[in-house]
Amino acid sequence: MNPILQQAEEAYRAKSKAKGIDRVVEAGEGIMFSEGGANLFKEQVDKEGDVVDNAAEGVAKLIGILFDQSKKTMPLDTAVGGATILMLRGLDFLEEAGRIEVTNEVVDQAMMAMTSYVMQLFGVSQDMIKQMAAKAGAGTPDAPAEEPAAAPAKPAGLLGGAMQGGA
Repeated sequence: MNPILQQAEEAYRAKSKAKGIDRVVEAGEGIMFSEGGANLFKEQVDKEGDVVDNAAEGVAKLIGILFDQSKKTMPLDTAVGGATILMLRGLDFLEEAGRIEVTNEVVDQAMMAMTSYVMQLFGVSQDMIKQMAAKAGAGTPDAPAEEPAAAPAKPAGLLGGAMQGGA
């Protein structure tokens, strides 16, 4: 694994208190890297637009599928934790495939986009995300202040399809 991604995963795991992340990651990787799932992931990152943002959206859709499979009982912190690790593993896959070069900026972009998509999946608006970040003093110093341009403004749309089992 790319050292930047390995360090990011280790740092996230060290500070996360969410339970069940490994189960989400295992199930997610089972889908993402299975024969059928790999085709879905490839189609997602190959669609028009930024490959990193497309991958982030794909991880959120995958979390939507897993959330449905959990009978909608997966806690938000577990979903975000699983999505974080899956996003890092997806970036590693894309780098190994020669699609991207992983830098700290790429990781920041991916995490911001993925978090935005997952939060929208759970019905949390961009304004609510900004308020929570401001309250917690969250964010990375090098991360851009703007949300990803391709992120949908409402929980509906493609992510809403993932909630109903569509991909």
